[in-house]
Amino acid sequence: MPELRSPTGRQTFRRRVIEAIARQFQISTHLVLLEAQAGQGKTTAARQFAHFHRGPSIWYSLTVADHDPVVLLSGLHASFSRSVPGFRAQLLEEVLEKGTITPAEHPRAVDMLIEGLGHDGKEECYLIIDDIHLLEPQCASATLLRRLTESKAEGLHLLLLSREPVFPILGITGESRLVGRLENPALAFTAAEIAELYATTFDLSLRRADVAHLARFTEGWAMGLALLASSLPEGGRLDWLPEGPLAALHGGQIPDYFRAQLVNRLPERERIGLLELSLLDTIPMALGERLTPNLDLDTLVERNFFLRRMEGDPDRYVFHHLFHDSLRRLAGDVLSDERHQAVLGEAARWHQIQGESGRALHYLLRSGAYAQADRVARENGLELMARNRTVTVHDLLHHLAEEVLSAYPWLAYLYAVSSFNTDPPKAYGYLQKAQERFSQQKDGVGELLATSQLMYFHMTVDAHYQRVLPLLERATKLFRLYGDALSAPMQVQCAQYLSFANAQTDRDMDEAADYSAFALRLAEKHGLTDAVANISVGRGYEGSLRGDWIRFAKNIEYAYPLQSSPRVTAFTKFLMHFTQANLLHHLGDFMNYRHQRERLERMLSGNLFARTICRPLLATYDADMAMAEGRNEDAARILDEALHGDHASTSPHMRSQFLHYRACIAALRGDRNGVEADAAEAIRLRAEAGHPYHKYRNHLLVGHAYARIGEQKKAEYHIELVLAYAERQGVHSFKPLAWFLLAWLRLAEDDIPEALKVLGQALGYMRQHNYMYFFGWEPGMMRRLLAIAVAHGVEADYARRLAAERLDYAVLGNGETIPRMKIHTFGGLSLSVPGHGQINGATLSPTQRQLLALLITAPQGALSYDEIQLALWPDIAPGKVRARLDTNLARLRKTLAAAFGEIVMSHYLVLENKQLRLVHCHIDVFEFGRFARKGLTHARRREHWRAENAFRIAHSHWQGPFLPDLAGSDRYRTELTQLYISSAMAWIDTLVIAGSERDALEVATAAVCQQPTDPVLVGALYDLSTRTQGPASAQRVLREYEKALHEEGNTREEIAELMEELWEQRETA
Repeated sequence: MPELRSPTGRQTFRRRVIEAIARQFQISTHLVLLEAQAGQGKTTAARQFAHFHRGPSIWYSLTVADHDPVVLLSGLHASFSRSVPGFRAQLLEEVLEKGTITPAEHPRAVDMLIEGLGHDGKEECYLIIDDIHLLEPQCASATLLRRLTESKAEGLHLLLLSREPVFPILGITGESRLVGRLENPALAFTAAEIAELYATTFDLSLRRADVAHLARFTEGWAMGLALLASSLPEGGRLDWLPEGPLAALHGGQIPDYFRAQLVNRLPERERIGLLELSLLDTIPMALGERLTPNLDLDTLVERNFFLRRMEGDPDRYVFHHLFHDSLRRLAGDVLSDERHQAVLGEAARWHQIQGESGRALHYLLRSGAYAQADRVARENGLELMARNRTVTVHDLLHHLAEEVLSAYPWLAYLYAVSSFNTDPPKAYGYLQKAQERFSQQKDGVGELLATSQLMYFHMTVDAHYQRVLPLLERATKLFRLYGDALSAPMQVQCAQYLSFANAQTDRDMDEAADYSAFALRLAEKHGLTDAVANISVGRGYEGSLRGDWIRFAKNIEYAYPLQSSPRVTAFTKFLMHFTQANLLHHLGDFMNYRHQRERLERMLSGNLFARTICRPLLATYDADMAMAEGRNEDAARILDEALHGDHASTSPHMRSQFLHYRACIAALRGDRNGVEADAAEAIRLRAEAGHPYHKYRNHLLVGHAYARIGEQKKAEYHIELVLAYAERQGVHSFKPLAWFLLAWLRLAEDDIPEALKVLGQALGYMRQHNYMYFFGWEPGMMRRLLAIAVAHGVEADYARRLAAERLDYAVLGNGETIPRMKIHTFGGLSLSVPGHGQINGATLSPTQRQLLALLITAPQGALSYDEIQLALWPDIAPGKVRARLDTNLARLRKTLAAAFGEIVMSHYLVLENKQLRLVHCHIDVFEFGRFARKGLTHARRREHWRAENAFRIAHSHWQGPFLPDLAGSDRYRTELTQLYISSAMAWIDTLVIAGSERDALEVATAAVCQQPTDPVLVGALYDLSTRTQGPASAQRVLREYEKALHEEGNTREEIAELMEELWEQRETA
């Protein structure tokens, strides 16, 4: 137990309680709770404990305003800054100032706060938080507090004070050995402590009988003891006290007791002054002096009239809760309504002058000065929202009557925006009322904001896009007139909404681009990092509506490094990843789409846009992918689940999309009735929802369904509508499927020339735009169409490429399709033909394995007779090589044919023009090399997102060393290993740039498993382990490296030298 220091002043030093707190910290180390009734001396005991502790102590007293987590974070940051020498959390300060903290950011914000301590564990630090009971378990600040208590930062201890049990607030069920707890009995004054209290604090010497009487009457309740001391009759005798505990007064009698025993005995000046001050939540010194100039607050503190300076803020006073509640009730009886309003009005003016608009609004609303509150809301409300004080604004306004909110448009607007995510229908109603009142009052700024927010509602909540256009016309005019009157963040927001609305309604894509460019320039100028990232998402979306994948990718690359920025909110990061998933789906990169899909599922939170738009859209992507992969039953299941989802059940926009895909699945099943029903309903819903792009996409998928069931006229009607729209609006991505469907219809009529003409249009267009996929891709139809194109020499090379990469089929010159043979070389040799079997390399003869290895490592997969002779039979006469090769080739084909059944092996092993070639194969080493080099090229160009995707595909093929059991490939194997290491390091750096250090750690871990003695990879793994998992994990990396070096056969001296060289490697990113 450390040596105790005596407190200053006349307080009784509560050694027993302080020692009990210290013992609890010795047991639980991190968290101790003081849970006791009001007035039990929790605050005094905690203050004395903080005084006795020789390290820094941080004190924070909660108020009702701390329901807003931004207020709580700001207050904690200020307390840490005041109390801890060297504390610095600049980034947290910045994001709080700019208002980029969202609920999803709260855990990270708490981490920033703790990191600002820079603790090395040498100096103990205590964070004391008073009045925890003011938080509701469900509020966002309680979640933040839980994170704080769960952090267990080294050297930081928490002492929490509460009138009520804290476990429900912290989400702890049952008892916990990790949490210390002191309750009423531990804090109650003993008889000896009562005698000391009265002697040292109140200068009263009590008889033993009086002490015993006090102990029985108060049960050691500190507030009761202080109250009785303040109201003792002359001479200090206690004969007048009734028998029984004072706790009986803990109900409605407390105000009467205060009135009779204390307040009514005060001089009139002090009594009225205290009643007026009780109307305030806390009492800033300057405001208190202005309201009650004849009242000496310091004297009241000295006389212990249940008034004290706030811990950590000596210029602010606060009443004890019980006394405050009682005084406020008395003030309601004694003070006139006029004086009541005057005090609250003066408090509002003072706080507004201080720049504390939230408090000013609070006092104006309490006084019923709604017109003044509306003016303050107009002048300062947007700043509160910009700083993400949404909870504060909602708490201020939610209790107001509907008629009040309806009469004051700025109050209605702020309430609507603060309710947008939690109660969209109510928010929408108040936005409409605010817009109407703004228009009546000719408040252009207010009308612009309300109209823009209504547009945003229809684009992100109910998806009724046909309602956007009239709002867009009005908002465009208002922005031109009043946009300059807005702050930079609000200008950026309005410009984003206008850009998005222009794109969504097809009103003017050039204007959409102009608005987004303006917003981007303004956001960059003012350092609005989150807005920059958000705008880049929108600009990428503009590209997606036109099928401009290059522009889409450029905007993703522009924002990619911002994924690691703490200045970007979690929701914007979610949108960034959603946008990436969107483009990956359009590109047909299903491996990387699945990776992003899993990430998005982890990130999906309570955000309204994520629930109402993103999750249902992901279902359409998933269904489209399933159909493209021939998994029609999976697609049907996904669509049925989506149609019964919460939002989809009421959204014409989403149901329309689900149904036009389901019509396609019905067509593939031959269900004509299902096609008719789903197609008709999809078209009806789309007419209700609006949105031109989705309207014609709807026509395209419905046309697809009709084409597949032979409804030629219906199919052509929808397809021709799509082609006209695509030509008119420049929507490149609609044309390929439309043309392929027309070709399918012409083939059904045996109109081969017209079918080939349209096929040429489709394939040529895809080649020109480098399209490898389009939504609505169906493998059965595409396999037949691509085969016909090759057979007739129509864009044959591109058709073959599409067949190989999208369908995993090869198309022969006569139009016959065969599955590509898969050859796996990493970790061992194996060959397979999908649907026809697999053969392990061990079943082949050494010569056969060597021949395959030669073909795999040869340029273009071809070997001449001379090259084969030199490699396999250098001692045989050249004239006999052909015979030997024919014999071995026949045996190899026979072995493979036995494994693969009716597959004709001469399609894969071709001998012609004195060359042996391996064709129509998917070889893992080729794919690894292609994508690894592609990733490195992108990385050099700083195209990090595309590099990440290429590396993920490349490394999916690597399952170990290249043909490890085959001699003669050492040089090729070494080159591959170097490519693996360099691509792994580039991939790790790319992921770190994106802030995905956990993913980077996984890549580094996997890479070290493959190459356990490579110092570059080991160094990267060490760096990442240090940053993400701590020193113990990093030391484990070093031990594993040392062990691997030993198993490799290095001497002790060599190992020591190699271990030392490890520290000379560059630090990862």
